[in-house]
Amino acid sequence: MSIERIHELDAELVSYLFQAAGMEVGQANGRFFQAEDNILLVAKEDGEPAGFLYAYILELRMPCGQKCFCIPLTFFPSFRGAG
Repeated sequence: MSIERIHELDAELVSYLFQAAGMEVGQANGRFFQAEDNILLVAKEDGEPAGFLYAYILELRMPCGQKCFCIPLTFFPSFRGAG
């Protein structure tokens, strides 16, 4: 399995990821990829998307400085339990 960070909008891939996870997706927003602090990671098995994670890194005006908000890692049913 490999993990790849997606840096540019691939509307077809984003739609596939959300639909395969059973999530609703409207029109993919290219602005997400313009911010270096927005992250989309795609897990692939033999080149086929197996799941994904997206996250936002936010600057805070607190002593901790930054927080990362991760949307839970989603693996597609055919890849679950494979180790």
